[in-house]
Amino acid sequence: MTVVDGLFFTMAKLDRARVHLDELEAENQRVLKDGTYTITKQDNAKKMRHIIRLEVKPIPPLLPVLAGEFAYCIRSGLDQLAWQLALINVKGRPRSSTSFPIRSIKPTPPKGFGDSVKDILPAAFSVIESLQPYHRGTSYKRDPLWILNELCITDKHVIMPVNSASSKFSIFGTNDWKKRDFQHAVEIIVPLTDKFKVQIKEEQSEIILGEPLESTSSGFEVRVAELRPIYNFVRDDVVPRFAGFLK
Repeated sequence: MTVVDGLFFTMAKLDRARVHLDELEAENQRVLKDGTYTITKQDNAKKMRHIIRLEVKPIPPLLPVLAGEFAYCIRSGLDQLAWQLALINVKGRPRSSTSFPIRSIKPTPPKGFGDSVKDILPAAFSVIESLQPYHRGTSYKRDPLWILNELCITDKHVIMPVNSASSKFSIFGTNDWKKRDFQHAVEIIVPLTDKFKVQIKEEQSEIILGEPLESTSSGFEVRVAELRPIYNFVRDDVVPRFAGFLK
């Protein structure tokens, strides 16, 4: 899209977000290439079973740090957009609380969206309201803006947690096996007689970011592969809707 003056800072933030995203995806591929699990094996002679344990490796901290930086650049870019929409509507400096709200529950009068949108051009606010995650009903947690906002909220307090490394495996050499799942590991149990026959191949892995599994708050998760669609949504679907107000 053509960058108009009022979108300059927003687009600058999005450009920087893309740099973080490119680096994040490269780091993600490096982690996946090195393998996300360690494999240990042991025999249970008493039960005549062979146990193969696949345990999640610690994820390098650079990966969640980059995810936080990526999210903050986009979130800041949206707030920069709200500020520009206020500048064209009020004389002087807009309220310091001016920002781009992202809500999962529809605010009710008289408070509504509070001071965050009071200085924003009313027609532009109507567009902001139409983009709110609560319009998705119970599916609001899959809304790109909601996920973006949750990433930022979480990253304010801790380095972005890694919920898990999700993998799919194929098991060869035996049809007689059982699986036990643990929080950060999985065990494949086969007869001791199949110890030297069984082979396990990791077919697909992905890193899942989000709040810790023990979190008692709203909870969310996002795969690294889902971050670029969020970026594209903001750049191609959200920001262009406001270009006409800022020409």
